[in-house]
Amino acid sequence: MGLFDYLFSWMCKRVFRKVDYNSNGLIEPLEVEVAILTLYNIVNKRLPGWQDPPTRDAIQAALKSFDDDHNGALDAAEFERFAKSLMSTGAAATQAAALVSAALLRASPPPAA
Repeated sequence: MGLFDYLFSWMCKRVFRKVDYNSNGLIEPLEVEVAILTLYNIVNKRLPGWQDPPTRDAIQAALKSFDDDHNGALDAAEFERFAKSLMSTGAAATQAAALVSAALLRASPPPAA
């Protein structure tokens, strides 16, 4: 696992815990939207450019393809794969990955393993 993957995974887990309001280990469709917008907000505050978050329709459409157990909600692993797919789309995905890594390093550091 590279630095970007590690930091992105850490950030996804942090956001997931923050928006899992009922602490059941799953985030419902509305919580997924809040989580994605929160993740984009964190990244956009730390990057020189602005990345527009996906629309509500795009989030809901993509949500269905990452809900492996078809329960209408995402667990932490499903959410991370979902968020990574949204953040890695676009023409400059490689450059964005480097920028996101730098941005996440400037965020509060992950706890030592």
